[in-house]
Amino acid sequence: MLTALPLKSSTTAQGKITIIEVYVDDFIGCTNNILPAHLTQVSRAMLHGIHALFPPPAITRHCGEDPISESKLRKGDGEWRFEKDVLGWLVNGANFTIQLPKEKCQKICRQIRNMLHLWSAPPSAIPKAGRTTTACQFWYSRREKPIHTN
Repeated sequence: MLTALPLKSSTTAQGKITIIEVYVDDFIGCTNNILPAHLTQVSRAMLHGIHALFPPPAITRHCGEDPISESKLRKGDGEWRFEKDVLGWLVNGANFTIQLPKEKCQKICRQIRNMLHLWSAPPSAIPKAGRTTTACQFWYSRREKPIHTN
C-alpha cells in the first residue's frame, strides 16, 4: 500500500487558505479556516456555483433533476470533515496526507504486474492503464523530493 504522502501546503499572509476545485460534476472544498461562519460561507458559495453552472429545473424548465442531490446531502456527502474520500483518494486534512485505499493500491499493483508481462496491451487495458497512470502521476507530484536524482 502506498504510504500517506504529505500534501504540499501554501498559506496566505493571514495563514488561512480556501480552495474550491471542480472535477467534472464534483465540487471539492478544502480550507484550513474551520470557523463555522467561514464553513457556512464556503458551503453556500459552492451551492451557488453549482446552480450557476447547472441551473435547477425550475429555471431552465428541463425535465431532469436538480443538480444538487438532496439525498446525497442527507447522507452526509456535503459535510465538512477532516478525513474524507475524495474522488477515490483518502484525504486527511488534519495530518495533511493523502493515500489510496489499500484495495485500490493492490489492484493498481496487479494491473502493473500484468502489463509488464505483455509485449503490447490490448485495447481493453487502456482505461486501466489511464487510471494507473493518473494515480502514479499524482503520487509522484505530491512527493517532497524527486524519486530519481542525478
